[in-house]
Amino acid sequence: MSKVIDPRPVLAGPESMSLDLGLYYARYPCIEAFLSSLSANLDVETDLKCAIRFLAYHSHPLGTFNNYRTFVERLLLWSWIVAEKTVLTLDKETFTNFITWRLQELSATRLLN
Repeated sequence: MSKVIDPRPVLAGPESMSLDLGLYYARYPCIEAFLSSLSANLDVETDLKCAIRFLAYHSHPLGTFNNYRTFVERLLLWSWIVAEKTVLTLDKETFTNFITWRLQELSATRLLN
C-alpha cells in the first residue's frame, strides 16, 4: 500500500520567486520538509527550480501570476503525488490525464458553488 501524502503549498508569492533555493527553503522551511517527505527517486527540486524560474518571469500582473502559480502548483503536486513522476518526465498521455483531472476538479468546484 502506498504512503498517503497530503498535498501542501510549495509556491510562495511573487516576491519569493527571485530567491535561490537555499534562501527559499530558509524562508519557507515547511516547503523543504514537505518535499523531503516525497519519494527520494523523484528529482522534485529540479521541478521546483523550473517552476520558480517560470513564475519569476510571469510575476506581473499579479492576477496572471496567481493564475499561473495555481496551475503550476497543481501540476507539480499531481505529478509528484498521483503520477509519481517529475514534471519534466511527463509524457503526453500522463499530461492529458492531469488536464482531465483538473477539468473534473473545476467542474466539482463549480457544482459546490
